This record gives sequence, C-alpha cells and structure tokens, in this order.
Amino acid sequence: MLFRRVLIHSLALTFVFLLVFLLWQFFMSWSYAAEQAGFASDLFGDFFSSPGAMLDFMAFIISLLVLHFIFAFLVALAFFPFSSFAAERDIFNSSLVFVFTLFVVGVLVWVSIYFPRILSGFLKHSPLSSWKVAVALSGFCVVLVFFGLFSLLRSRLWKTAGAAFFTLASLSALAFQGIDSESSSIGGANNKGRSYDHPNVVIIGIDALRPDHLGLNGNALNLTPKIDEFLSSGVYFEEAFTPIARTYTAWFSMLSGKSPKTTSVRYNLQPFESDQIVGSELQNLLREGGYHTIYGMDERRFNNIDERYGFDETVGPDFGAADFVLSHAAELPLVALVSNTPLGKWLFPMIYSNRGVYGTYMPETFTREVIDAVATRPDKPLFLALHLTLPHWPFLYREFERDDSIPYSQDRHYHYAYQLMLKKVDAQFADIMHGLERHGVLDNSLVFLVSDHGEGFMLESDKLISGNSDIEFPTAAHGHGTSVLDEKQYHVVLGYQDRRLSRRTDYKEGNRVHTVASLLDIAPTITNALNISDAGFDFEGRSLFDLERCEDCENRKIFVESSIATGAMFEEDLDMVKVVSEGLGYYTVSEDGSVVVRDEVKHLLALKQRAVIDKQHIVALYPGLEQDFLIVDRKEGKWWPSSRYGGDKPNEVLDLMIDLCNYYKNDEPFDKNGLCSGVFQ
Repeated sequence: MLFRRVLIHSLALTFVFLLVFLLWQFFMSWSYAAEQAGFASDLFGDFFSSPGAMLDFMAFIISLLVLHFIFAFLVALAFFPFSSFAAERDIFNSSLVFVFTLFVVGVLVWVSIYFPRILSGFLKHSPLSSWKVAVALSGFCVVLVFFGLFSLLRSRLWKTAGAAFFTLASLSALAFQGIDSESSSIGGANNKGRSYDHPNVVIIGIDALRPDHLGLNGNALNLTPKIDEFLSSGVYFEEAFTPIARTYTAWFSMLSGKSPKTTSVRYNLQPFESDQIVGSELQNLLREGGYHTIYGMDERRFNNIDERYGFDETVGPDFGAADFVLSHAAELPLVALVSNTPLGKWLFPMIYSNRGVYGTYMPETFTREVIDAVATRPDKPLFLALHLTLPHWPFLYREFERDDSIPYSQDRHYHYAYQLMLKKVDAQFADIMHGLERHGVLDNSLVFLVSDHGEGFMLESDKLISGNSDIEFPTAAHGHGTSVLDEKQYHVVLGYQDRRLSRRTDYKEGNRVHTVASLLDIAPTITNALNISDAGFDFEGRSLFDLERCEDCENRKIFVESSIATGAMFEEDLDMVKVVSEGLGYYTVSEDGSVVVRDEVKHLLALKQRAVIDKQHIVALYPGLEQDFLIVDRKEGKWWPSSRYGGDKPNEVLDLMIDLCNYYKNDEPFDKNGLCSGVFQ
C-alpha cells in the first residue's frame, strides 16, 4: 500500500515534468510553427486522416508513456526505503521531490553532455555539465534504486519486488546488449569465416559531396583525408554526373542502371509501385545469385527504399509521416537520453540512428547498426548499398564545434557548416571501412564510393558569367536538383577500388579517368565484374571498366533533369521557412502513413529542366523560355542563349541540341514551346 502511494506521487511528478518540457518546447517553437501553420494545415490534416500515420502516432504516445512510467517507477523504488520515515505529508512530499530532483538533474546533466544542441541540453554551460557530476549523480541514484529493491524484499512485497527486479534486469540487458553490440562490430574480433566464393559488392554513397571540396581535387582545407586516400588508391572518374540531383531518384537510377525517364521515378517520395521493380535492379540480380543484400541509410525522409525494392534487409530509422511530425520529441529529456540505446531503438524506431533528428544523431550509432547487419550472414557474399547524410541540410548534428581552419562568412554560414559536416562524414566513412575490414568484407570485394548529387550554395566561384553583358539569368541556385545549369549540383564523386581476389590484370591503382561518366554506369560495371550477362536488362550506362580504356569516348554525353525548383532556392539569402512553405504543398500522407508526392505533382513534368552534358558544354532546355536553349561552356564558365551563342563550337552545340531533343522527344510534355522543331529544320 505504501509503495503504491509512492508510485502514484512519483507518476504525478514525472508527468508534470513531461508537461513542462512539452509546453516549453511548444512556446520556444511557436513563432516558427505559426509561420508554417497556414501552408502545413493540409499536410497535418492528411496526417491525422491516415490510418497508418495514426497507428505510428499512437505507438509513439504509448512508448512515451512507457518510458516515463519506467522513470517514475525507478524514482519510487529509490524513495521507498525512506517513505516510512516520512509519515507526515509535508515531509513525505518534500523528501520525494528531493529524490525526484536528483534523478531529473542526473538526466539533464547527461543530456547536456551528449546532446548540447537540443532544448533539454540547457545545462551545457553550467558547472553541472561535467562527467564527474554525471557519474556521481548516476551512481548515487543506482545505489538508491538497489537499496529500494532490497527494502521491498525485506517488506515481503514479492510482486512489487518481482516487477522491480524484472524492470532492472530488462534495462541492464538492454544496456549490455548495446555494449556487446558495439564491441562485436566496429572494434570486434576479425570475422574470417566469411564466404569468398563470390566477391562482396559495396556501394557507399555520401550525400551532397562535391568533388571540388576534396583534397584529391586541390581543396587545401583537408576536409576529407580518408575519402581522398580511398579515391587516390583506386580508380577515380573526374567527370562524373548524376542523372538527377535528388537522393531517392538518383539511387533508384544507380541501382537500376536506367535513367529517371525510363524508370518513371522522377521525384523524391514517389509512392511505391511494384511494376517499377522489373528484376534487373542490382539488389534483385545479386539476391538471386546468392548474395545477402542490405540497404542502409541514416535519414529516410526523402528516400523510401526498403525491402519492397528487393533488399533482404534495410538498416536505419523507420520512415513515415510520423518522422516529420514527431521528430521534435527527441528534445524531451528522457527521449533524448535513450535515443541512441537499444531501449530507444525499441521505443522510438523513427528517432534511433536518424540523421534527420540532428540534435540527437550519433554517427557511431548508425555505423554500429550497419556493421552488425553485415556480420549476420558471413556464409553469404554481401551486397551493401549504404548512404550517409551528414553533409545534407541542415548541416548540423549533435556536435557543432567551430573550426578556425575553415574560413567563415556570415552570409555563407550554410557553406561553413557544410564543410564541418564533410570532416565528420569523412571520419564516419573511415569507421565504416574499418568495420568492414574487421569482418573480412574487404578481403574479396568491389567497393564504390559515390555521391548522389552535389550542392549549390550560390558561391561566387559557382556562378556563370553571361556571354552577353545585356542579359541576366539565374544560373546558380541553392540546394540540389534546382538548376541543371549549376554544375556543382550535378557533378558527383565516383570512384572504386577493385579488391577482388581475381581482379583485372590491367587494374591500375591511382588511375584518374577523364572520360565523362554517370551513376548509371555502376550497375553494368557490377554485372560485368560478376560475369552476369546483362542481355535484356537495357542498362543505359556503360561498364566503368570499359570507360577506363575507352578510346572513342571523348564525345560521350550524359542526360540530366531537374526536380521541381521553388523560387526561394534562387534567392541570394536562403529563407528556409519560405523554402518549406513553397515545397510542402507537393506532399501528402498515404494510408500507410508514408509521406508521398501528391498525384498532381506527376503532371508537373512540364516544369522540369532538361540538359545534356559533354566534356565541354551543357545544353539546357528551360520550360519557361520560349525562344532559346541555354548554352554553357564548362571550361570558360560562360553561358549564352542559343540565338546569341558566342563560343567557338557552334556545330558541336547544335549536335547537342539535337541529341537533347531526340532523347526527351517522347517525354511528354517536353518542349511545350516547340524549340526542337527549329533545331531540326
């Protein structure tokens, strides 16, 4: 009876604690929420009318209540030995509040140490935010809890003691599971039992990694030493491009070896359609060949690739509308505290290892998940497709330390933060490679390192010069997939290391290839390496092995397209509220709780920019221009409208315009202004 009284009071205090932080979080974000309220109302309405989203929402509420009940139970257990000495109501209440405060302060101290950027990390600048204080408070609380368990046993409260023992045993098991998992993956023992009958295939993608920011290409800031080392020790393609500068669509094209025009996957978060999977995708081909196939990504908001696409296993946070709506819950103290633990994975799968919830994201958590997944089937060859998103907007995660070696400019603060994230993702890449090495994956392997797209920051060095001083046009933009004229958005990293036991005799480490290449070239390269006949697959790329020694590839052309570009992305000063307000209207929530593009977006193909790129030029067709193609001389950094082209290659440019028109001629509603008819005359 006495313990029940203690537990009820502890629950009351705990839920007041929860309510205080919910209200604080609401008021702190009120101005931003008010700005979004008008244009997000439809999306929120779709969320609460979606059965799948509501199931996710209810699961989250239950998990939140369970977590806070566990906390209240531990507080009650810690206070129970003293409750009999505090018979008077005032003494009882004040004593319980004291013990409760010890627990709360302990939680807040740990949160301030690990997650200083979030709301509940407000103690980060106080003397309390130190390891000594955290360990001392935690140790004292643990002693109180076990003393409480002993007191229950002495009082012969067997059922309550059993519940307490079960709770403590479960929490301890989860804690040791996390410790054991960490030791068994990245830093664990070598796994030499892995099958070597077939080479392992690994594709590591790094979001928004611009080639011009690599030390390999002359960047002096030493942002990516491990990435530079990998590419310098393999084959690196200097002129590689993505067919579309968006993550989901780029990955779908990479895995299928086909362009967005062919696959009809043209936008991020398109609803899954089973007929888009035809069986010739890399994951399906390799799974049929006996491979264990894994897709891993630490931010799923705009990439919904999962087992439906043919993978045996996916690693990363759960995806759905709840990820968007409930991600701020990670700023609640108890949620933040468990967010990177096995308990957090079980209770909050949309927060665990989620780069989108940047305030609590720990790269090592996701890395451990990946390496643990790799270790599960050493009896099979491995196909691992992995995407790391630290360099993606908002260019933040739980740690953000200034680096004086990187020049800072207030009007280019996003670019500064992006460069900081490049250093972090470089370290994460090194940890992943180390984990793969420890588990024997790299002993017989073909490893690709790519970026899905670049990133535009409207830097002065990125802007094109008008070849006609009396004409202006926005050739640069923020983000990716917003302007096909902004080469920094479409120029990608593409390199590989051939570590196969039977690798090509003409393989040359440190080889830099100048031939124009595409992410579409990866699929035929892998089928070539594995001696899989690609007859009937209709790959649109070419094997990189062939491109390395190709003598007739100087005129190779790559076709690219934009996503939907909002006006805010072309403004010099990026206003993210405006960007969100212009973009949210394109999305809705499906019945299963996923965020997907609205059906009417499919009718916006007419707004897409299309372009063709070769060694020297970009030729683009913009839907809003009624009289001209746009021509870019990549080497000179100049652009012209086609009617006033001032370069020295008019015949080559004309050929590119013809190629562009022929490639997209059946892609309705391409060229609604009829510019191509003039080209063919």
